[in-house]
Amino acid sequence: MEPPRLNLTGPSRPTFHFVTPAVAALLCTVASLAVAQPGSQWLVVPALVADGGDVSPLSRRTAEVLEARLPSGQLTIIPARQARARFEQRGSSAPMLATHSDLDALARDAQQALYHVASGLPTRARQDVERALARAGNVIESLNRETRAAQHLLDACLYLVRAQLEGGQREEAREQALQCRRLVPDIEPDGTMHPPDVIGVLAEAEAHLRQREPGSLRVESTPAGCAVFVNGRMLGTSPLELPDLSPGEYRVQVECREGQPGRVHRTVMAAGRVVKRIDTGFDAMLQTAIDVSLQYSGYPEQDRFATDHATEIGRVVGASDVVLVSQQAPSVEASGVMLVRRIQVADGKLIAAVKIAMNDAGEVGFGRQAQALSDLQEGRFSDLSQDAITELAVADYEVEPRSAELSPRAAEAPVTAEPLAVSVEMDAEADHGAASNAALSGGTSVFGWVLGAAGATTAVVGWSLYGYQLTLETDYREAAVGTTEYFSALNDLDSFQFTPLVTTFAGMALLSASLPWILPDDHGVPGWSLATGAAGVILAGVGGYFLYAGATCDEFDRASRCTDASSTTYLGGMFLLTAAPLLTIPIVYLTRGAGGSSQVSVQATASGIGVEWDGVL
Repeated sequence: MEPPRLNLTGPSRPTFHFVTPAVAALLCTVASLAVAQPGSQWLVVPALVADGGDVSPLSRRTAEVLEARLPSGQLTIIPARQARARFEQRGSSAPMLATHSDLDALARDAQQALYHVASGLPTRARQDVERALARAGNVIESLNRETRAAQHLLDACLYLVRAQLEGGQREEAREQALQCRRLVPDIEPDGTMHPPDVIGVLAEAEAHLRQREPGSLRVESTPAGCAVFVNGRMLGTSPLELPDLSPGEYRVQVECREGQPGRVHRTVMAAGRVVKRIDTGFDAMLQTAIDVSLQYSGYPEQDRFATDHATEIGRVVGASDVVLVSQQAPSVEASGVMLVRRIQVADGKLIAAVKIAMNDAGEVGFGRQAQALSDLQEGRFSDLSQDAITELAVADYEVEPRSAELSPRAAEAPVTAEPLAVSVEMDAEADHGAASNAALSGGTSVFGWVLGAAGATTAVVGWSLYGYQLTLETDYREAAVGTTEYFSALNDLDSFQFTPLVTTFAGMALLSASLPWILPDDHGVPGWSLATGAAGVILAGVGGYFLYAGATCDEFDRASRCTDASSTTYLGGMFLLTAAPLLTIPIVYLTRGAGGSSQVSVQATASGIGVEWDGVL
């Protein structure tokens, strides 16, 4: 079959002017689907009660069912594994435990670094130190608990300072010395292990730090009087003021009971003052091994704290509403009754509450499943007495204003609004992720909207340029051969040949790249995304067919140009590029679901902007 030919001469000319607005309308439709403001993002949080040493699974099982069945329309649920990743990134994480092999390897790296420095092999020494620092970086909160290990870490780091000094790199040595002090903030270097110039440059670096407005950290806790550990070193009891801190990340733990390591709160220090407030009771109830959940020793404790704690989790994760699932205390009349509460994160207001029963097999027995889901979404209370509703409402979370204590210089700086919730203990813009962190996982972000809007606009401009290219092609076809108008039109076409393609490529690339940020969360691959993918396949097929037609063109004019306008203007390439965002949409959902947890994040800090992908494929 002969490929279709498009003719620009005569009455068929308006046909090509229809192509540009039609495709532009398609692009605008895709862009509006991509960058439209999504609905609410809810988070389901199970509250577990340990009974006789065993953790009841009923709350978690109910939460899994709700997570699967609640999404509808514009309502999306933040997946449990994604919520866990967000919480550990923005809030706190369980401490990593160092093993005996870690201690032995650190000592070995330190000895090798000393040997290579003494042998005049700075490159090998640097490799030894970098290996030691990388090993310690993963478990420093527990590794530094051993004074011997902390001393090895400090020694290895200072060996690199020594190598830099011997190489004439005094400025680099001074910065490295500050990093050594940050890693081990309370141990002084051994004069028998390090020459005077190394100890001197460490003192010089600390003095220079004080001159350029160092960071300071105040750690407060509830209750007060608990041990404060920074990078694994016990530096005092709360409230604790730590001045003259070098820039970088610090891992803060507060422990009220000996032998029970506190959760790790990462704090990024810069110039200015940071106040870190840590609720040790909240930390003790948090569980992030499987998902973000709460675990209590008994039902009275759950009834007292679960609402407040679940709201705090929602603030850290960035949910608009939290669905708290808690098991009611067993009684003779009822066993396995789950209380499900919907709490608005912004003000801690109780929006809805329903009761759900579990059957004898431990499966969720929604006697009125559809009604229960509808009650949660519509903000109603069902199967609860008025006294119970009143009692639950009294426990509404009271949102306290969190004012940051900053240095005078930082207080004068403009405040940047944080689009997502900041964790309970984060009270300063200089803290990790606060007012500078736009990290989002499979959801929406301002960065994504800007990227998508720029891509859609550039793509529409590309197709508009293609329409102009068709006009130039028409002028060329209608000009008399050999005339001035003929050669002028031919030159215009030659200089404009690839402009629409390049512009459209840039726009489609930006639009496709924005989709992981701006597509709403969903379970699995939604049907509408498959439909857009199918449209992309069709459009790509049409584009491929036009490219094939151009490659097999056998009719040329006197200027050796194919007489088929679709080939000379690369219409096939334009269609292929336009198909890219449509094909990307289902790929994004497939990627999110492949490993159960995929995350794209953008972090803007004083030092620059970073893009990070975290996921399993």
